[in-house]
Amino acid sequence: MALATDYPTIWNLRPTDELAAQKLVAELNLHPFVARLLVQRGYSDPSNANTFLNPSLAHFSRPEELPDFEKAKAAILGAKERGEKIYIHGDYDVDGVTSAAILYRFLAKTGFEVEGHVPHRENEGYGIHIDTIRRAHASGAKLILTCDCGTSSHKQLEAAYELGMKVVVTDHHESPETLPMAEAVVNPKRRDYDGPASEMSGAGIAFLFCAGLASELGIKPEVFYRHFLDLAVMGTVADVMPLRDNNRIIARHGLTALKASQKHGVQALLTVSNLADPTAKLTTRHIGFQLGPRINAVGRIDDADVAFRLLTTDDARESYELANFLNQKNTERRELQDALMEETFEKILRDGLDQKSAIVVAGENWQKGLVGIVAGKVVEKFRRPAFVLGIHGDVASGSARSLPAFNLFEAIEANRSLLIKGGGHAAAAGVSLDVVNLEKFAQAIDTFASERLKPEDFLPTLNIDQELDLADSSLELAQHLATLEPFGEANPEPIFVSTGVRLAACTPTRNPIHARLTLETDAGQRQAMAFGIGEQVAELPLQSEIDLVYTIEEDRFNNRPQLKLIVKDLRLSS
Repeated sequence: MALATDYPTIWNLRPTDELAAQKLVAELNLHPFVARLLVQRGYSDPSNANTFLNPSLAHFSRPEELPDFEKAKAAILGAKERGEKIYIHGDYDVDGVTSAAILYRFLAKTGFEVEGHVPHRENEGYGIHIDTIRRAHASGAKLILTCDCGTSSHKQLEAAYELGMKVVVTDHHESPETLPMAEAVVNPKRRDYDGPASEMSGAGIAFLFCAGLASELGIKPEVFYRHFLDLAVMGTVADVMPLRDNNRIIARHGLTALKASQKHGVQALLTVSNLADPTAKLTTRHIGFQLGPRINAVGRIDDADVAFRLLTTDDARESYELANFLNQKNTERRELQDALMEETFEKILRDGLDQKSAIVVAGENWQKGLVGIVAGKVVEKFRRPAFVLGIHGDVASGSARSLPAFNLFEAIEANRSLLIKGGGHAAAAGVSLDVVNLEKFAQAIDTFASERLKPEDFLPTLNIDQELDLADSSLELAQHLATLEPFGEANPEPIFVSTGVRLAACTPTRNPIHARLTLETDAGQRQAMAFGIGEQVAELPLQSEIDLVYTIEEDRFNNRPQLKLIVKDLRLSS
């Protein structure tokens, strides 16, 4: 098999149905490039395209369509009628924390007795720990309500029933063949369900479920949305959910709600993330690279309960103390992550793991909270599905990340006999296993991958939406493209390619891996930024003819709009 490490990126220009695009231009009065992009994204019908461009809160799917919604509603409302305590169990990442915060804040504000819990990654691990079930019972809880977890927690939920408690599961992870013991399993990934909401995050499911409860309790939908879209958008974007249908509605309206949030914790988080400027635009990128990492940081190297308290406190002073703590932990996380990444790369190369079809790499005491990030970096560098595990005593546990062509959940299911536990999604998952099975598991995963992956699956690919004359890039075009926002998974920023452009100047920034470029055609010049590839560009002779791939956006400097080009890749023209 040909290996893909260090292979050049393949540029893949997407096809365009010009007739369908012209129909959108005529019926919706769209810019031609916007129409082409909509068609490429699957919105060739004018009605569907218009819905995509103008997502309305009225377009949410009905909560009653969620699997087991009526059973879950009956169990929750029954607990309230009986004055029983509900124990909310989330997860330690952004999605798990925000989904727990949605359930906690909503139920507490509407008269339920609730206690919230998100697990400690090091002490409890992924999912529901049996000791947590015992603590919930000791607290006097009669009902456990999970969010972003629970679908694969068979033994733990059985233990809850043995102790006399009931369970309602809300989740969005892939479902095993057999559902756990519960009053209701509100998870659209159930194998017996084929309805809407199957692509929502844990926070999205919690949000939609609470919207249904709100209606039952006589709360107007717009009132509920106004109070909870800020939390739902953070979980949705941070968990990299496809931004279409319900998720697009959450993203479009949630960003506005997040900016205007009156929650003390959210305000403090925006402030420490340098995002509190009321005139600045908030985007999904800010959630993915500034807000999300700060929430995740405490879950990775400390206790995610700090983030849960931040999002549920009504005390302004406490919120800023907690937000500053998150900020500090995020700085520590980056330093620890860089060191672990270097150690992991060295081990992969030393042991020849880069020659495998899938990489399983493990190290003594590698921090559980960091291995997921490092697994993503391994996939980027070596173009292989990767499991990165920390060995703690007799158990190895960690995270996996994958290529588009390889389904991690299927790989885990096929080798579940070697695991203590494991679950997740096609692209991201977590596992734990006995160390004695580590080598056998590595061989099994490599065999599973080699039987399914083709040589081309390993190659890095850059999907390009449209070819564009550089002279046609303009602020007006950027403003038209902004109608497709918010960008994210399944709705990426449009990527353009221009050929035969002259490199007129390359000016390094303080960090030479980034550079400012002056690009030239017979029709004039454009300025662009090249992030991460500045040193490679600097090696090219000035006035070289190049082909470049880039994005176009509107930037603001001194509150004045201007065109901004971001170069993703380039090469000498052939």
